[in-house]
Amino acid sequence: MRTRGQRLPVLLAALSAVVSSACSSVVAGVAEPSGAPSSGAKDSQPVIALGDVRTIDVCGLTPKEVLGKVGRLENRASTSGINSCHRTIHIERDVGGGQKETLGVLDYTLSLKSPSEGAEWLRKSYPTEFAEGKRGATTTYQGTSADGACMRMANADTGQLQVVVKKRTPQAQGDACATAGTALGAVLAAASVEIPRRLTVVGSIANLDPCALVTPEMVRTAYSPDFKVSPQVSAFSCAFGGPGQGILLISVQHMIVPGRLPPMPGTRATTIAGRSATENLSGGQCVIELGHIVTDPPADDTHPYLEAVSFFYGATPENAAIACEQTTKLATAVAAKLPPTS
Repeated sequence: MRTRGQRLPVLLAALSAVVSSACSSVVAGVAEPSGAPSSGAKDSQPVIALGDVRTIDVCGLTPKEVLGKVGRLENRASTSGINSCHRTIHIERDVGGGQKETLGVLDYTLSLKSPSEGAEWLRKSYPTEFAEGKRGATTTYQGTSADGACMRMANADTGQLQVVVKKRTPQAQGDACATAGTALGAVLAAASVEIPRRLTVVGSIANLDPCALVTPEMVRTAYSPDFKVSPQVSAFSCAFGGPGQGILLISVQHMIVPGRLPPMPGTRATTIAGRSATENLSGGQCVIELGHIVTDPPADDTHPYLEAVSFFYGATPENAAIACEQTTKLATAVAAKLPPTS
């Protein structure tokens, strides 16, 4: 199962996209990272047609050959949502005797965001050296966050492809921004040729719309009659709540079968409505992952996987003690609406 330290930044980033994208827009086209020389002709390149964004194999767009030139590539698909893919790059040198010394570690994430985020929202997350550029008809963005994560993003027809690379240790070797720029160029080159699609099995929930799965009435029953609905505009997640209420984010994920990897402290395996699930409560934040059916590991990982519905609830101080009790109530109601597991 993903550790909370790996998982919550992904969930919070997805939540930011959900609650902010109602004010954003999309500019169609094919892009290269900001700062790359323009091709000159405004419409000289074809539009990347993503099609149904819920069916895209994001790990299939990850440029393994390009990342492999930077360092030894470790598959980290166990932290992947339906719309993201994670890899770790180990920069090493040979010290003899078949031994390697690690000089630095880069964490790489490719995310598909739909609908797209506007420039001002991106600037808030990546304010350092933030820039908006053009290549042909396509808008591109770049910037660095306060913790040193380098972002490179380009618009497509129905969303955005975003690469984020961060050095695990600031003083170690590795050029996060150069890696991010090169990687996004490779992603766009691959996407302009063919968009890989995920393989799904009968009964899969991989293409499920979370906003169609979870109704406002279900949320209010579980939490509060006054719980408000946030903008339901993302293809990958659905948000509820607001100031003074707490924040609820529901998304479709992949989870490693509980018990196959040691969980992080505070995470426990449980059962909800007869389905395998995990629960983590820390600092008033409850994360519950409700398992569905076994699926092939994404992006040639080797761990056994379950599709899952993920619930992240950042409670108010008054509700912190019962955050997981309330979220379990919602997960139980959701389980009744999912296809059978067999």
